[in-house]
Amino acid sequence: MSKILYYIAIFLSPVISAVQPHPAELGDYVAQVAVTQSGPNPTKSLSDINDFIHLGGTFMVNLLFISGIALLLGAVTQYVEHRKNPMNPPLSKVVTLLVLGVCLVAASFIPFPTVE
Repeated sequence: MSKILYYIAIFLSPVISAVQPHPAELGDYVAQVAVTQSGPNPTKSLSDINDFIHLGGTFMVNLLFISGIALLLGAVTQYVEHRKNPMNPPLSKVVTLLVLGVCLVAASFIPFPTVE
């Protein structure tokens, strides 16, 4: 057990000894790093922010599509169960899952706005 703790201590020693800025100074720290590494270039910074927002938007669109497909598959399985026993699940649940799934899949094809 002591050897495991020893190896963990060796592995984590660079992380523990790293100097972390105080959370109140984090904004100033990030600004200083951005200025010293790339120079004061606000257009590059805005481009990086735009790329980050576009990445988040792409993730959300993909999430919409996958969620829509999952709801459509759920509607199919619920319909199969409804055919076996019409009392459980009710047809309204099947229709609701189908409509929500189609809406989510259709929403994933709406083009994401881009900023030039």
